[in-house]
Amino acid sequence: MALSGPSSGPPSLVGAALLGSSDAAFWDEVHALHDNDALLPPDNIRASLTRIAASVATISTLYAFLVLLIRTAVARRRRKNSYEKRNEDNENISNSSRCSRRGSTGDSPAPPLPHISEYKMAYQVTNLVINLVLGLLGLYHFLYTVTPSDRTSPSQRVEGWDDLSIFGELQIGYQLWSIPVGIWLVNEHSAMLAHHVCVMIVASMSAFFTNGFRYFTPFFYGLIESSSVPLAVMNAFRGNPQLAQRYPKVSQMSRNVFIISFFTVRFVLWMPQIIDYLRIAAMLFFTCRTTTCQVGCAMSWISAVGLTFLQLLWATKIVRGLVRLASGGGSVGGDKRGKKEKAGSVYSMKGQVVGVFAWIHLVFGAVYMSCANAQPVLQRTGVGGDKRGKKEKAV
Repeated sequence: MALSGPSSGPPSLVGAALLGSSDAAFWDEVHALHDNDALLPPDNIRASLTRIAASVATISTLYAFLVLLIRTAVARRRRKNSYEKRNEDNENISNSSRCSRRGSTGDSPAPPLPHISEYKMAYQVTNLVINLVLGLLGLYHFLYTVTPSDRTSPSQRVEGWDDLSIFGELQIGYQLWSIPVGIWLVNEHSAMLAHHVCVMIVASMSAFFTNGFRYFTPFFYGLIESSSVPLAVMNAFRGNPQLAQRYPKVSQMSRNVFIISFFTVRFVLWMPQIIDYLRIAAMLFFTCRTTTCQVGCAMSWISAVGLTFLQLLWATKIVRGLVRLASGGGSVGGDKRGKKEKAGSVYSMKGQVVGVFAWIHLVFGAVYMSCANAQPVLQRTGVGGDKRGKKEKAV
């Protein structure tokens, strides 16, 4: 199905659904964006692919270096513990006449080193470094490069800003590295794997397409990652209980900083940004002239909605944890149901993610079917419309 011709305004149903965006000039401006070439110039795409490959290679090299460094440190620590244990055993044997009970019971050996997965620890450190870089880079461009939305036209929020494609390229490279490592080395849960796939889809639009919404990338691909820095620290303490017991104040501070940063960045700042993006992206979809355009816009739109649902899902989990902590319930797993809940956590998370994306597709399908008659109206209305234009517009 191909659509053509200018639009003099949206159908009433679509305009009402998109927060009252019924200004004809507003829609004409978005409609004119389809005159652009779908993809960026070939030189830009080749440069983007080069930078994506370079980012994957750089992140992989950093990760491999950290794995070797952690493995060497752990092996050195274990050799030191073994050496100290042998010295203590020899001393206990030599002093068995004075400390026979101590020598027989073996009270004094050094505590065993907890099992540490060098792959998972290196994964957390790599995430911390990348998120810190993206967060600082995004904060700078969000404050000093992009203009406020009330002074930026819809077309300027969709096209242009080619220099900001670096955010989409870095995110694609980051996700290309995260997915195989998460599946085969660190056993990452399905919600994060779904997150990686959604980010790759929306980042591909910013990296390769003319109408790439690069205006939004400093926030969604950069500043948003700042909340993941305290999360990486918190996960490090969670994976090493002895470290958390040794530094309880630092562990608690990392949790507090994560909660504050998560709700500030991924809820308070996220919602107005994502609503603005989804509104303009939906307008771009309803003014598409080809089915290919509709499919591309729909995939990006659905992925953005999916990411928003994941933010709300994680926010809900954090709130539940805070309520449970305030009520004195402790963490999940502290009671008799802990093992069962821990064993079923992966499956429950998969079910939640599948359910979220099923609802996304159902809602999107319902909106699309309810607005199906909007496409002929967009095609026929405007300058030089046919004789049925007035009747259809009235309907």
